[in-house]
Parts: sequence; structure tokens; C-alpha cells
Amino acid sequence: MWYVYFSLYCKESNLLVPTPLPAGSNVVVLQREEEEWQELKDRFIKEGLEYDNLNTEKRLLHVWRWLVDAESNLKSLRKTIDKLREQQHEDLEEMECYVGHIKELANKRAGKNITKTVLLRIQRGLCKLLLRNRVDPRNLY
Repeated sequence: MWYVYFSLYCKESNLLVPTPLPAGSNVVVLQREEEEWQELKDRFIKEGLEYDNLNTEKRLLHVWRWLVDAESNLKSLRKTIDKLREQQHEDLEEMECYVGHIKELANKRAGKNITKTVLLRIQRGLCKLLLRNRVDPRNLY
């Protein structure tokens, strides 16, 4: 009987230590390998290739091409993600600038409103004072 090993990381020694799988685990590993082989055959069929009619070298060549294509797609996607991150950063800076401008306008408007409010309160206070003293405001002009 043969044993299947997997590696555990040992913190003390900073090494990977081969460790036998528990009894019966090799069956699980073999089942997974069979599933992977079936997935590979299915991929060949999906690509329009007849797995059983290709020799090992041709199969390996197709798998290699898939790998190279996947790497190319990964590089392209990474570049796209980098561009999107850069664009997002620029958009955020633009948004911060816009928000700052809006705040500045709001503060100016608030300042004007405060001034108007103060003036209206002064006017109201003067009117009350004049009315208490029974002075007609129209006679002041």
C-alpha cells in the first residue's frame, strides 16, 4: 500500500514538513485526480478537440497554449485594473475639489444670510423701539 503525503508548515523550523494524510484520505485524493482528468477531457471537447485522438505531445501543446493565453489575459486584466484604479483616484480628486468649491459657495451664501438675518433683527428691534415710544417710522425720513 502506498501513502499520500501533503505538507504542513512548521513555524518553529520555518520548513514544510511532509505529513501523511489520515487513513482513507488517499481515496479522496484519487477521486479528485479523476475529476481533474475528466475536467481536462471536457475542456478539450469544449474547445472542439477530440481528446482520445490526440497524442500526449499534442495534448500538452494545447494545455500550454491555454496557459499562455490565460497568462496573457491575466496581464491584460491587471493593466485594466491599474488603469481603473488610476481613473478612480483622479475622479476622487476631482470630486474633492468640486465638494470644496461647493462648500466655499455655501459658506459665502451662509455669510450673506447671516448678515441679512442680523440686519433684519436690527430693523425689527428698531421698529419695536419706535412703536414703544409711539414714533411713526414714516416720519423719520
